[in-house]
Amino acid sequence: MNKMKQDMSFNNIFRALFPAILYMLISSMVEVTVCLYIFLSGSYGDVETTNGLDFFYMFSENINDMAVHYGYLITFFSALISAVIFFPIFMKECNKNREYLKAYLSNRVKGLDLIKIFLLGASAGPGLSRLLTLIRIKKILEDYERVSKNLLNGPLIIQIISIALIVPVTEELIYRGVIYLRLRKMTTMRQAAFVTSMIFGLFHFNLLQAMYAFLLSFILLFVFEKYKSITVCIVLHGTANLIAVISEYYGIFNFINKNIMIYLAVMIVELLTATLLMDRMYYEEHTKKWS
Repeated sequence: MNKMKQDMSFNNIFRALFPAILYMLISSMVEVTVCLYIFLSGSYGDVETTNGLDFFYMFSENINDMAVHYGYLITFFSALISAVIFFPIFMKECNKNREYLKAYLSNRVKGLDLIKIFLLGASAGPGLSRLLTLIRIKKILEDYERVSKNLLNGPLIIQIISIALIVPVTEELIYRGVIYLRLRKMTTMRQAAFVTSMIFGLFHFNLLQAMYAFLLSFILLFVFEKYKSITVCIVLHGTANLIAVISEYYGIFNFINKNIMIYLAVMIVELLTATLLMDRMYYEEHTKKWS
């Protein structure tokens, strides 16, 4: 009992959740730094002749506009810096808890399994997004579209490298690789999964994206627990983001959105595919246990 109280102490809980806070702080600092650099370049007016107070007001008035137009750069540098910081933390976590983490990170994923993960990400990601977009609340949709525009702009190659590669690596190291495993040592798998998913959702700062991230996190944790590999989480997360980037860049989303029947048909196929894949994975896991 004492050990349980010690494991659930404030310090241990804060230690488990701190990576998400640090990630948010890094992203905020990068956003301000990038916007300040762009502002000083003169893109938003002559700043050389303005005094300190006027400079502050001008910068405050334009920072949101800059964040939207240069969101792809902010996302890229935030994820890149965070990956450099969190990868050593993840490796240190592995070295400190070898016996415990061996149960989670010891498996090598086969090629066929990676194909299943790729298909799951390609179906679950857009399927959940379409399902949640059916929530026709104007303010929520406007915020969602604004955030999406913030992320999905800029050169295609930068979007792919940033959103489909670096962001999934960074976020999986943080949320599944560090936060979830730290919580898993203190509580049950379900409780750790719920808290991790809640944090993952809340740190997306938009209701629709938060709901999407919350639900996607359970799928990521499902494959994490099944395959005992952080690689599958990165592949699934990266695939879901890649589909979003390509669909937005080439106008696939707009084409599907024009006809509600096509929209619903595509959504149902995506969600059904994801459900069948997860059911198959669950069946394989339980068959293996009883064989």
